[in-house]
Amino acid sequence: MIRGAFLGLETARKGLMAARAGLDTTGHNIANAGTEGYSRQRAVTSASSPISLPGAFFTLRPGMLGTGAEIISITRIRSQFVDAQIQYEGSASSHLGMLSTGLQRVEDIFGEPAEAQFSGLMDSFFNAWEDLSNDPESLAARTNLREAAQGLTDYVNNIDFALKREVEDINTQIRGQVQQVNTLTAQIAEVNRQITRSETSGARLSVKANDLLDKRDQLVEQLSKLVNVRQLDSPDGSVNILMDGHPLVTGGDAHELVLRSKSADPSKLVLEFKEGNFPAPLHSGEMGGLFELRDVQIPAVRDKFATLITAFTNQVNKTHQQGYGLDGTKGRNFFNDTQTRSATGTLFLPAGTTLDTSLDSLGITSGDFFIQGQRIEITPEEVLPGQALTLRGLLQRIESASVDIRAELNLDAGAPRIEISQYNPAYGTNSLALVDGNSNFFEISGLDKAVVRDLSLDPPYDNSLSNFRLSTSVLNSLDAIAATGDDGLGFPGPGDNRTALAIADLKNNAQALFGATYGEYFESTIAILGATAQTAERSEASQKLVLQQLEERRQIISGVNLDEEAVQLIKYQKAFEASARALSAIDETLDLIVNRMGTVGR
Repeated sequence: MIRGAFLGLETARKGLMAARAGLDTTGHNIANAGTEGYSRQRAVTSASSPISLPGAFFTLRPGMLGTGAEIISITRIRSQFVDAQIQYEGSASSHLGMLSTGLQRVEDIFGEPAEAQFSGLMDSFFNAWEDLSNDPESLAARTNLREAAQGLTDYVNNIDFALKREVEDINTQIRGQVQQVNTLTAQIAEVNRQITRSETSGARLSVKANDLLDKRDQLVEQLSKLVNVRQLDSPDGSVNILMDGHPLVTGGDAHELVLRSKSADPSKLVLEFKEGNFPAPLHSGEMGGLFELRDVQIPAVRDKFATLITAFTNQVNKTHQQGYGLDGTKGRNFFNDTQTRSATGTLFLPAGTTLDTSLDSLGITSGDFFIQGQRIEITPEEVLPGQALTLRGLLQRIESASVDIRAELNLDAGAPRIEISQYNPAYGTNSLALVDGNSNFFEISGLDKAVVRDLSLDPPYDNSLSNFRLSTSVLNSLDAIAATGDDGLGFPGPGDNRTALAIADLKNNAQALFGATYGEYFESTIAILGATAQTAERSEASQKLVLQQLEERRQIISGVNLDEEAVQLIKYQKAFEASARALSAIDETLDLIVNRMGTVGR
């Protein structure tokens, strides 16, 4: 018994097919050497199943005869571990890049240091008051002061507008990126469906949709630059994309994200999943950077600046109200002054109570209480007879603790009561918070039962930056500028300069704002902004370096090396030529067997 005569033809044919597959795969690699996201491929061959080759004594010495080679798969050279690292680090890099760029824009809005910016304008304002103190009746000095103040208010209003516009621009970017995310997830779901349909598996054959896999990996990488995602592979060849555990893509289904307004502030759009209306958690990616800018970084800078303007407005106005204008009128504001909330004690103090009345005579004990979250303490020594703190001192302590609070004796009902009012707060939404402590001050004054009244303002109060402008009286008349002080005997005459000096001295008041001058507080705010921007920039540069190293590592693994492909091309070419020669040799052998053997005796 001899083996089939045509077995050699089949073996040679399989060799030709294997070499041809190798040539085709190598040519595909060379053609896509410059294609972004392409992973090089290799034709994986294996010896085909052998057949038994019986000997003379079949039961004792069986043999196996090879039948050639066959293509097992066209394999994509890719590292899932490196891909996962690139997705994670790329998301972090995009987050830091967006944060760094946004913080630099905010720095540009303030434009410090420059003479025409806030620090220079504030110096000009206080210098103008000092010039007025030298000649309180000078119309030129008053004109210069009003112009300096107008320049300061215009700058602050422009900062308010620019920060609001920055938030609007960020929201526009977020809307665009939500659309990009939804487009990418829809495309990933579609590619999932194509891959599932294309790939089949068997005991000896594994068909992979390599080019579709490359396309999907590229889409997932683009998605990871926008939001934080994690990829999970499924047995059917599809992938699930999760966002902090919540599915963005499940096989062939995509889950959309939407922006919704959840508060009275239309600029505070919230990212949610369309299905179920639950929040979409953002930790990184460009969109994460935009939300951090909008909800953390810009509000932090804005809060500090608005707090400064609140303190500045209230302290200048309180000082200005105590002085007289050229026309002998007292009690006018220099800047616009807006009362937003108030709380009046429900109990009257004893008749004849004045600001000079001592705390011990009112029966007020030591201890503490809280206004606007700030602790106000009365020490035991400050309620002792003969050395007790006066009511004036206590009310001044209350005002010093909070930038938007004024405390006074209210005589509107014919008897003295304590009134706590909020003026020019950083934001109109800021509340007036009164919390009792272990001093009985609230019980003596009735503040423990006081109702906080919100004043109906038309137009509604927004924030201290947009509210910051000259008062109507100062805008309409230079005579309304109060340079003259009150000596306790009434209007001392237009030549007095005590109010002008008092306002000029506010520039160097070391306790103007949380233990700092206005200038120091503003410089601290800008320094923190600059440090945050610089940290983000440095972190981004470091993150880019990490990402670059990972990209190079992936390129080593998956990139097409033309020299290597040239070697593969020669190898498969020689294999094809050898298989063709084998086929020719077997063909000649068969020709001999068929046409020339068995002709004897014809």
